[in-house]
Formats: sequence, structure tokens, C-alpha cells
Amino acid sequence: MADDATASNEQKSERHLAAILGWGGLAVASLAFGYWVFATQLSVRWQGREKEALAMVRAFQGEGMKHNLDDLKIEIQSEARERGYFIGQFEWSAVQSEGPIYKVTLTWMEKDQHKRAAWNVDLSKKSVTPADSEATAFMKRTPGTADAAP
Repeated sequence: MADDATASNEQKSERHLAAILGWGGLAVASLAFGYWVFATQLSVRWQGREKEALAMVRAFQGEGMKHNLDDLKIEIQSEARERGYFIGQFEWSAVQSEGPIYKVTLTWMEKDQHKRAAWNVDLSKKSVTPADSEATAFMKRTPGTADAAP
């Protein structure tokens, strides 16, 4: 009879172990699925909004700036032309970095050099910040100064 009791206890502990493994695996799978759904839905919400990010950067007017970035670009180009310098071939582009964060890039030719400046746009916070030193320098350029047309 002692053998029957031992066998019964072993069967019960094996069933408990199987139940723990089964429910534990189900919990892990549920968490993984929930994370995947959350992550993909969050990302989808912000996809395809390049035009919005571009518009935010082009309309951005930082502290101390007399013009927004798009108007500043035009002013700098006009003044350079008047001084006999070439600044042109401006092109804007936007790429989604992660979630609501986009990187907006402005490329142009200045004399015979290619230049590039980039800004980070957070669509959820409606914020624009320079992503590199060239963007900061571009924002500080003002028509009518020596740095407007080097």
C-alpha cells in the first residue's frame, strides 16, 4: 500500500508540474502576443506622416529667428544670388525613425559643395529640434550677414 501512496503522490506532482508549465507557457505567449500587438499598432499609428513632419520643419521658427526655415532658405538663396554666389538645389526629405519620431533632412548646393542639415520631429509632442550642427548653423544664418553667402 505504501507503494500505491507514493505512486499516487508522484502522479499528482507530475500533474502539478504539467499544469504549471502549461499555464506558464500560455502566460508567456499571451504577454508576447500582447506586446507584439501593442508595438505594431503604435508604429502603424505614426506611419506615412512624412508630409506632416516636413510641414512642421518648414514652418519651424526657432527662438531668435526672423523667418521660418522655408522662408529663411529662400532669403539666403536670394541674397547669395545678389552677391554672385550660388546656393541652390534645395531638397527636403523625411524618414520615420521610430514611432512618432521623424528625421527631416534639407540638402543643398553651396558654391561647389553639397550641404546637409537634419532636424528631429516628434509628432506626438509637436516638437522640432536640430539633429546636427549643420541644422543649428543653418538656423543661425541670417540674410544680410557675411555667413549668408560664404
